[in-house]
Amino acid sequence: MSLSAKQLALIPESELKHRILAAAGVEPPPEAISHQFDIGDISLFHCAENGPNPVFVLRQDGCTRSILADEIIDARIAAPGIPSGNALRVYLTRWGWVPRKQREASEAVDPTAD
Repeated sequence: MSLSAKQLALIPESELKHRILAAAGVEPPPEAISHQFDIGDISLFHCAENGPNPVFVLRQDGCTRSILADEIIDARIAAPGIPSGNALRVYLTRWGWVPRKQREASEAVDPTAD
């Protein structure tokens, strides 16, 4: 049995989905990425483009608010080395987030230089 990209997109992103796809050697196409990411009682939903720092809706403890990808990382929801943190960074990157250090490095490069 195989799943289509549309069916995969219906499954919220999570550490479990990330591990299963990695173990199967599957790199899902962009259209197979769900807009939602679940970490237990925390849920994120991709809602808007904002250049390299997209906007998400964060649902936690019954409250909902808009949040930028950089704020998610700064809040340590995606602590380095923690499996759900690694999966979350992959999810954010797939929706257009560029880590702050990469943005700063690319801004420091002079586009007129040869």
